[in-house]
Parts: sequence; structure tokens; C-alpha cells
Amino acid sequence: MGGGDGTFALQLQKRGFNKIIVTDVSPVAVEKARARGLEAYVLDAGQLPLPYDDKDFATVTLIELLEHLYDPASLLKECVRVADTLVLSVPNFNYFKNRLYMLFGRVPPTSKPKNGHIYWFNYYTLHEMIRRADLEIELQAFITPKRFLPKFVWRVLGRLMPNLFVAGYIIKCKNKKAQV
Repeated sequence: MGGGDGTFALQLQKRGFNKIIVTDVSPVAVEKARARGLEAYVLDAGQLPLPYDDKDFATVTLIELLEHLYDPASLLKECVRVADTLVLSVPNFNYFKNRLYMLFGRVPPTSKPKNGHIYWFNYYTLHEMIRRADLEIELQAFITPKRFLPKFVWRVLGRLMPNLFVAGYIIKCKNKKAQV
């Protein structure tokens, strides 16, 4: 969902995934995905319920989508209905660079209206939303800066203080009920 022009879907195809459906709210993006040979449909992820049957999919990806919705928790719960595995990524609103912008009275670039971010995640709000959707985290990766300090230092800082030193989160989670 939120697959845009299909760039991410093409990367999945290169890695051996063979049945991929791209959805996006933008008809222009969907046409671009179709032009790339992908199966793609216009779908507003904020309009629930989703037009799919229970467990229609093995995995749903929500890459940089949840922060664009007024009610991302409802979409997560609906995704659990249509798939047992979810992969999602969101930016961290509490990232130190964003805090510096606010300290100097400016709006962080990721929070400006032109980017369409209307829900602001941090480590704790994301994990709580995942827990309430009856999901269990299987894997988690942090998006960290690549400048100023060696990469391993950012990794350590990110693990110690994910709300401050992580620019974004990538999480793979499973439906808790599917494991019973």
C-alpha cells in the first residue's frame, strides 16, 4: 500500500517475490506502476474497510504511509485482517535534527504540509500502536545518519536512545493470533 510508481515493488521482484500488487491513492502513480509492468490499483488506504477478503495476502507493506493518515491504527488493524505479516516504515518525529529545527522556532522539513505528514511517530507511539493492533515485532531496523560519526556509533546511539538518534523505523511484525 502506498506503493507509488512501483519502485519498491520492482526491487521486491528482483529479489524473487512473484505476486505483487501495488496500490496507491494517486492515479498518476498507479499508471506509472502499470507502465512498469506491475499490477496496480488506485486505493485510498484511509478508506476502510479494505476491499480484500481475510488473509488475501501473505504480507502487506506500508512503506512511509502511516504518517500520512489521520487514523493509522485503524489501517494497521485492517491490515492484520488481510495478511498475517506486515512490513512498515515511518519517520521519527523526535529525531535530534527535528528537535533542533523546533528549538530554533522552525518546522522540521518532514513535518511541513507539502510532505503530507499528519501523524507524528516516535519509537514509543509506534510500538504502542503495533501492540494494540495485536501484532508482534519480529525484526526491527533503524534508519540512522551516515555523516559526522562512524556508522557503528550511530547504531549504538540508536539502540540506546531510539527516540533521539534514529531518523526512522523499519519493522516487520506478525499477527499474534496467527501464531497460536
